[in-house]
Amino acid sequence: MRALPMVLLLGLVSGCRQHVLEDVAYAFTMTTLLRDDCGFQMPSALVGTGTLRTTGDLVSMELSRPAGRLSGNYLSLEEQLELDGTFANQQLAVGTQTCLVDVETVHLTGVTVGATQFTGTMSVNLDAKVNPQACTCRFWFDFNAAKVP
Repeated sequence: MRALPMVLLLGLVSGCRQHVLEDVAYAFTMTTLLRDDCGFQMPSALVGTGTLRTTGDLVSMELSRPAGRLSGNYLSLEEQLELDGTFANQQLAVGTQTCLVDVETVHLTGVTVGATQFTGTMSVNLDAKVNPQACTCRFWFDFNAAKVP
């Protein structure tokens, strides 16, 4: 009998809503460069494709680059999602340097455009203890994400 309230609470937390955006792989195309301390100029240097998975209001995206997962949720009563991820010990080319990045944080905010497309903003922040002047930087951009054919 005590388990029933917990099961009901879990159902409310995970949500039972259906969302328009399909759970498929998406490719990111930069529309506006907002900040580029890293000298990347294109998001493909840092972000590959991402495969979306949704359970109620909970959402995750498995990225091809960096290899790892962003986790987050849909905002209440909206087709807007927010995801975050942290990656450690990534080796990346930053400007003319090859850097061992201690921590890479990624934040994505997106708004559904249709079943196979969303737009938003992504921020990628790199922090390095070794050679921090060259390897610590920020890369922020607006994007369109469309289903990979």
